[in-house]
This record gives sequence, structure tokens and C-alpha cells, in this order.
Amino acid sequence: MAVVGAGVLAAASQSISAQPAANASGGADPARVCRAAIAALMGRDPAIIKVVRSAGGVVDTRYVRPTDGTVWKNRCRISGNRVEWAAYQGGALGRWRSEDVITYSVSGGRIRVVGSSYGEQMFNEIYTVR
Repeated sequence: MAVVGAGVLAAASQSISAQPAANASGGADPARVCRAAIAALMGRDPAIIKVVRSAGGVVDTRYVRPTDGTVWKNRCRISGNRVEWAAYQGGALGRWRSEDVITYSVSGGRIRVVGSSYGEQMFNEIYTVR
């Protein structure tokens, strides 16, 4: 279930797979956090966000937009409680989107992702990890 900003209905289909949000060392699992962040950024169900590669704290994701079948690819990395991201454009990695401030927190089985750009809040999503 995703709980979205005030006044928006929760969507029962928005969940991330059965793996925990935190890894064995107690730190956040970058793949889970990045899936949640990309889902929130793009307004997508995290279930469609797939991890293509995860190494050295950098996570590549991909999803197919259900409305038109377009494939979208993104890269993400975690620095402290902040998520940084870039989109692939024409097969090449685009610039890191430094104007977007995306933070996350993990509590129990939930990942909260909050994003703003140029000081304006874009989203505040909570994804339950089952």
C-alpha cells in the first residue's frame, strides 16, 4: 500500500516486493530505496520498477510505461538520507538532477520518500514493503 500526500487516496497495489527495506548491516537497501524514489518521481507503481544493475551503491532501474509501452531507464545513488538520480536519454546517461532534493527514511517495513525541486514539494510517498 502506498500512502500519498494529504487528500490523495492510498493505492493498495503500490508495494515493493517481500524483501526488507534495510539490509543485514542495518543500513538502507539501495535497490529498494531507489525503486521507491523512482516510482515516486515518475508517479508509477513501484512494482513495475525493476533493478537492472546494482553495484557500488549505484542502482540502474528500468520500467515500461503502461500507457504506451515506452521503456524508461534511470540511475540512482544514495548519499546519507538523500537519493540522487539521473535519466538515460537516447541510451546515454543524462546529468544528475541536482535541482531535485529527494530524501528517504526507513521505519519498520516502510520507506518514506519526499521530493522537492527548486523549493517546491513534488511528492511525499510511503511505500509498505511486504
